[in-house]
Amino acid sequence: MVREKFTVVDLDDPGHVRIAAGGVESAATEFRHGMESTERGWSPLQQQYHAPEAPALHDAMSSPRSLALELSDAGTAVYSALERYAQTLAELEDRRALLLADIQDFTLESVDSNDETAVEAREDLATDLRRRCVDLAQAKDDAQNRCASE
Repeated sequence: MVREKFTVVDLDDPGHVRIAAGGVESAATEFRHGMESTERGWSPLQQQYHAPEAPALHDAMSSPRSLALELSDAGTAVYSALERYAQTLAELEDRRALLLADIQDFTLESVDSNDETAVEAREDLATDLRRRCVDLAQAKDDAQNRCASE
């Protein structure tokens, strides 16, 4: 009897993804706080600085403020996407562990090659295990694609 081969996809570590997500969230929060601090320092100029160019000076923070908020919001969105990806990976890890255990059981199990029913059942089980391998790989790809598109 030919020994079956199964390809079980490796998964990213959800813990590492969560650490990266936390780093993105921290950077977005620090960036927002930095902009807010800069604005607090800038805002008194409206009451204290009066000159022909004062309106331009007073409005000089409008563009950086908008960009900072946009970047901060993008960082928060990246954090959320990575957190959802990490959660999906944790769920996929459980599926992968079960699949690996089932493959190990399959490879340890012997079948009498003269028993056609047992051989056929083993072939069906091998087909099911290969399908589960493909399904797991597809679920990983789907999770990565969802994360990248968010």
